[in-house]
Amino acid sequence: YLALEGARLADESDLPSLPSLRIAGRPTAAGAAAPLPPAPAEPRVGPVICEDRDLRLLEQIKSVLGGGPDPVHIFQDSASALNRLKQYVLRGELPVLILGTDLEDPLDSRRGLGWKRFAERVRALAPRVRIAVLADQPGEPPAGIAWLMRPPAGRATAPDMDAFLQTLRGAIGGEP
Repeated sequence: YLALEGARLADESDLPSLPSLRIAGRPTAAGAAAPLPPAPAEPRVGPVICEDRDLRLLEQIKSVLGGGPDPVHIFQDSASALNRLKQYVLRGELPVLILGTDLEDPLDSRRGLGWKRFAERVRALAPRVRIAVLADQPGEPPAGIAWLMRPPAGRATAPDMDAFLQTLRGAIGGEP
């Protein structure tokens, strides 16, 4: 915050005799001004919406990405993820979308939607949304979509999970 010390009203002829103003940091217990903390060096990712059926993986992603100023939302169904995405788009924000490859269609429960159709629907709604896919098999994603191999469910070692989460953080990057 700013602190003004010794300010008083005066006309222009009295300017040289005015006490100086100084910017103070946060006050410490002794009353002296402490320096302001430095600005965060990490770029903002933006809100993150993650949809997958593996709750353990969702919780690990949230614990890694949720430490910053941006919210991380995890869902096990695509209808809820799509609704949250629409809320952000209506507010003019572009979230990061992380999708599992085993999605169900939120509009038609009789047919499987698949990540590709869901991503196309999202791109029609908000073309600049960053999308990452958590895949079970190697594959070739469409342009502009990050393809990440998911760690094996229940068999991933701590180093495997750390490497996956680091790759995920790098794939979603900073603001578009």
